[in-house]
Amino acid sequence: MPSIPRWLTLLLVLVTAAGCQSPSPPGTPDPLEVTASPTVSIPPAPVVYELASNRATLPWTLLGMSADRRRIFISYGVGDGCAVGEGHVYVRETPTYVGIASAPTGTGANRSPGNACAAMLKTADGYIDLAEPLGTRQLIHLPQS
Repeated sequence: MPSIPRWLTLLLVLVTAAGCQSPSPPGTPDPLEVTASPTVSIPPAPVVYELASNRATLPWTLLGMSADRRRIFISYGVGDGCAVGEGHVYVRETPTYVGIASAPTGTGANRSPGNACAAMLKTADGYIDLAEPLGTRQLIHLPQS
């Protein structure tokens, strides 16, 4: 019985291992430069776990996290100069990453007909309690739409 060449065995092992890797998460990993808890009181963020595919999303900034890495403190976008409402924070937890997106709410009810809104991003500060500590998972800024 002929033996399998070593290079072919190695190739099969590499191809198999490559196929077992987790897909890259969507979005941009946060550099986790700020990991201490903020020293000021921050309220909970209004969290949602489903987001309509046509829903606009806005940027967010990491403010810190608890020592056990279960509570994440962020500053998140809630809308433009005419935004009404507090916005929501969309959270997606997986075994390899935690994805976050800021989702504005409200209708822009302060906008008068014919008037433009201020070109500014209104923000709010809040925290998110994760189901499991962040641990070694990546913290991801989900793509903005």
